[in-house]
Amino acid sequence: MTAWRVSVGILLVSLANSFAASTIREIDFQNFSYSWPKSVGGVPPSWKWLDAVPTGSIRLANGRVEFGESRQFSPAPFVELISVTYGDLSGDGREEAAVDLMYKTGGTADWHYLFIYALADGSPKLLGLLRSGSRAYGGLVKVAIHEHRLLLDFSDERKQIGDCCSEGWVRVGYRLRNGRFVETGARSYGAFK
Repeated sequence: MTAWRVSVGILLVSLANSFAASTIREIDFQNFSYSWPKSVGGVPPSWKWLDAVPTGSIRLANGRVEFGESRQFSPAPFVELISVTYGDLSGDGREEAAVDLMYKTGGTADWHYLFIYALADGSPKLLGLLRSGSRAYGGLVKVAIHEHRLLLDFSDERKQIGDCCSEGWVRVGYRLRNGRFVETGARSYGAFK
């Protein structure tokens, strides 16, 4: 009976490791490994698409990972999953995923990393990676996918009312062209209510 349980256990582990997703929605982004900068560096001044994939990595467990231990007056830096937005960006009838991770420094600064994935041969393939600015300096506010466009709302630096906050947002649209995300259409602006 014990040998039978071991055999079933090995079979279940083998099946789990050989799992190939048929849609991007089957990927568990809360418990997932992401490319990550080996050194985060200073606070970014605004948003930008990263030209190179970071060579380090992190693994989220239940949507979060911490770096070190909390100190007396501040928590340890950490990353947490904010949202996963699905939609067809490539126009091929299959959904991609825009995964929003927030990096919290342990102090007042925080910024987002937006990972865009497609499904290729049953596994997620990174299409692009955007790093936002921190909070009022182009911090990421909202992610949407509409009519094959990635629509991102950022805090509008021109309406800044402190390092933390802005009274307005700027919406920027991107299309996937030749393997890169290219800004398309006019930017739009609005006020937070």
